[in-house]
Amino acid sequence: DVIMSEPKVGTKLSLSYSFTPTTKNGSKSRTPLGEIRVSWTPANLALPDDVVDSSDASALGDDPRHGPLAVEGAAPVTFLGPACTVVDAPFTVELTQRPSLPRVGSPFHLTYRVTNNTAKNQSLWVSMGDEDAAGGGSSGAIFLSGGKVQEEVELAPFERRACSFTLMGMVAGRSVRPAVSIASNRYQTWVVRETLTSHRQVFVMP
Repeated sequence: DVIMSEPKVGTKLSLSYSFTPTTKNGSKSRTPLGEIRVSWTPANLALPDDVVDSSDASALGDDPRHGPLAVEGAAPVTFLGPACTVVDAPFTVELTQRPSLPRVGSPFHLTYRVTNNTAKNQSLWVSMGDEDAAGGGSSGAIFLSGGKVQEEVELAPFERRACSFTLMGMVAGRSVRPAVSIASNRYQTWVVRETLTSHRQVFVMP
């Protein structure tokens, strides 16, 4: 909620908000991105000097204003957000880790299962890096990785593919594993982009 007290004529108010779009029964109709509701109350009016006599001035004090006028049930003003078409996500992703509690010196597998929900061929760029995408420190001294850490994956229409990485914990305790990134070449956007805020903590048993 935002409150503005007596904005002047021409005042501009900028708002930002976030939302999670959803679809119903696969519907692709255009819909506004939320709405902004403005509730208002009348402001008081400054009285010019030529209409205020001495008795009014003594009653009003140092701030000669009139009102606000009593208005009951003022209707709010509603502004619809820009219209867009919400469609289903082109990919579905599922993360698994086996075993869930790895041991020091024993390999464990991290797998992202990506499903292509479209009728088009899709190309994905899959990578796992030591440096965190948000600028975090290196995980190379804590985890060793084996096999491919970067590859391009092709998905046929409605195909499901597993993107797996093999890691080995070298230090017992709770650690943050390297970040995994999966990007779509067709849509030029992230399918998976792990950062320090993602569920990347792994507890390694002695």
